[in-house]
Amino acid sequence: MKRSLHKFLIPAGATVVLLAISMAGVPIVSVFAQFVLTGLVITLVVWLAIKIYQAFLWKVGRRLAFTYFLIGIVPIPMVALLALAVSTLLSSFFLSHLYRTAVEKTERDLLARAEQQLSLFIFEHPAPETRDGFAFDYYFKGQRVSGAGLAGEDWPAWLTEPPTPAPAPSTESAPSSAAATPPEGVARYVVGSDGYPTLAVAVEEGDWGLTAVYLGSLAELLRKRSGVWVDLERVGDVESLGVVTIRDIKFRSKETETSTPPEIKEDFFTSQAKSDGFLDKPKIWAWYTSGSIYSISDGAQITSEVRATLNSTPRAVFSKLLSDQPEQDIEPWIALLVVAAFLLSVYGVAVLLALAMIFGLSRAVNHLSRATAAVRRGDFSVRIPVYRRDQLGELQRSFNQMSAEMEGLVATAAQKEALEKELEIARQLQESLLPTDLPRGDAIDFATLFEPSAAIGGDYFDILRLDETHVAVVIADVSGHGLSSGLRMAMIKAALQILVDSDTRPEPGAIFSRLDSLVRANAHDRFFVTATLGLLDTTTGVLEITSAGHPPTYLLRAGGVQEIIIPSSPLGILGNVYESREIQLESGDYLVWMSDGLIEATNHRDDAFGYDRTIEALSGDFASPTEVRGRLLAAVDAHAEGREPDDDRTLVVMRYQKRS
Repeated sequence: MKRSLHKFLIPAGATVVLLAISMAGVPIVSVFAQFVLTGLVITLVVWLAIKIYQAFLWKVGRRLAFTYFLIGIVPIPMVALLALAVSTLLSSFFLSHLYRTAVEKTERDLLARAEQQLSLFIFEHPAPETRDGFAFDYYFKGQRVSGAGLAGEDWPAWLTEPPTPAPAPSTESAPSSAAATPPEGVARYVVGSDGYPTLAVAVEEGDWGLTAVYLGSLAELLRKRSGVWVDLERVGDVESLGVVTIRDIKFRSKETETSTPPEIKEDFFTSQAKSDGFLDKPKIWAWYTSGSIYSISDGAQITSEVRATLNSTPRAVFSKLLSDQPEQDIEPWIALLVVAAFLLSVYGVAVLLALAMIFGLSRAVNHLSRATAAVRRGDFSVRIPVYRRDQLGELQRSFNQMSAEMEGLVATAAQKEALEKELEIARQLQESLLPTDLPRGDAIDFATLFEPSAAIGGDYFDILRLDETHVAVVIADVSGHGLSSGLRMAMIKAALQILVDSDTRPEPGAIFSRLDSLVRANAHDRFFVTATLGLLDTTTGVLEITSAGHPPTYLLRAGGVQEIIIPSSPLGILGNVYESREIQLESGDYLVWMSDGLIEATNHRDDAFGYDRTIEALSGDFASPTEVRGRLLAAVDAHAEGREPDDDRTLVVMRYQKRS
């Protein structure tokens, strides 16, 4: 609790200090403190966001639901917005197409009317100045002879000459449709009577010529022909159209925004509307920029561009896009509705599958979590009810199988622990059978080793003081390993100690014969024992060695090694031959008895240590029995190269010093 409080108080205190410094008004220090405080706040916000995210998504069900929300729900409005943006963009392009089509049709009509009127003027005089909303001026040999007087006195050759290229359209404008070199007779934009753009054309036939100007509202004509609201604006003539420029951005005053009053625009869309819904609201816009505007009287360029502002409703765009006949709209709408219904059905099925998956996975994971928590508490009897036939069901079945196996392993481990405790008791009992108070004096000195390869070994050694001047040294090796060998070793020790300590003290051969009978007594569990018995008179230095199939005894004298091999048979097998040998010890001699676990120690290549290496390790001068033991064990371990011993290792080293 105190540690958590410290973790909270330290950042809080640092934040307060930084806030106070930042408000102190010291120029450099305050700016630095504000910078650090901002970084600290950002770090805190990010840390809190991560913690909230982790806490919220800790459960698998929430994580699945959140993932489905991101994959299955969020894309729907995003796709809808994208579709709306794309449809709006395409609708804008379509409005531009409708506008261009209406302009081209108007230009063709104007050209046809001009050609027709010129033919009438050539053959019939006088010709009218205006007709059907058009004003005409007539020319003969380059001079105006009659007409409305809109054009100049001289023939307007500029109407048939290449126009001055219009500047590149701005980024907010649609691409310009002005051609670099229009053919003779193509309409040009001029200023109309209301000050807004209209169309004019000039045609020639021999010495005769004619100019025609559309007198009506060009924007209104284009609205009727395109079905789209059209406003024509002059770009560049800011004085005449009430445009205010602020930092290169043009703002039109409300009074001069369009050439048509707002109520007329409202009536235009009201006449097309079928309802008050979104489809009948003028929500689609487009802008289209055409060529320059010229003065009809002298051909002077008035503005650089003509901008058409286009506005329409989604219903009008759809009706124009799908069909020219309203009664034919039903088929594409039916197809669209069928596709939409199919997609909604697929989405509905996906939603149901997702919900089923979320609930199913959440329930399965919750069962696994509760069962795992029970196992962690040590309850291995827990089982998960399995109803699923998928990978999660297989995982639940695997968990149940694992839990059952762990329950069995725990029971086995408990049994093993109990057995290990019993073996530890047996090992301690076996160690208690080994001599601990070794005879020490001015005549003899000992160093011993007892290393069983298992918890309980089958080797045995003992050093028995028979009287003041006689000592018995015994080393034995029971066949096999483990508990049975240890029990047999204990039996051999007890019997041997009884035989050696008896008042009559029979000869070593007789002792081994009695032990052989004891080993053979168990006919159902046959085993054999190798042993060596040495009887030493510490006063005279006479040592009698009797062997029962045991490895040689080594006599170390003056740096040399003598291998004492006594042919004999082990206890418990055929033969019953136990030979003895008497040795006169000298002062400073060492006697070494060992089990075959040292001589037969192998390395990773299964190469045994052997008798030659044993003699080599025992050669040389020694200062004590402990040094003899250490050198021999070091040589054996170096040969084994770290490999664990496969057999019990037992060693007895005795140094004899003749009493003075």
